[in-house]
Amino acid sequence: MKPLQEKDEEFTTRDYTVTDGNTIVCYKSAHSNCVVVDTKVTGGANAFLTAREATGAHDADLMACTDEINRLLSEAMKKKQDDDSQHLSILLTDRGPFLAWVHGGVEDDSAAVDRALKIEN
Repeated sequence: MKPLQEKDEEFTTRDYTVTDGNTIVCYKSAHSNCVVVDTKVTGGANAFLTAREATGAHDADLMACTDEINRLLSEAMKKKQDDDSQHLSILLTDRGPFLAWVHGGVEDDSAAVDRALKIEN
């Protein structure tokens, strides 16, 4: 199976960083640590993919969870719909995924990211 980038040339991977003002920015990168899920950017696609039918890997319980998560994220994005400067993204940190409003940067260290995101130790 080919990686997604090889199958779809339009696919963009992004990484993220923190500016001096504690703003999170995502930028095109060979690393895929910032997944933009904002429907303004994805053309209306849901934050999380949905399956047509249940499988052993994605059963009815996970389908229901996915629908609920997408509904909640959609509501949050509607509240920001007039702000084109920020986009909902999933940041893949060394401590797990994190939802954040991001701008489109520079590089920084993980301690700065933790401070900006106010992640607990």
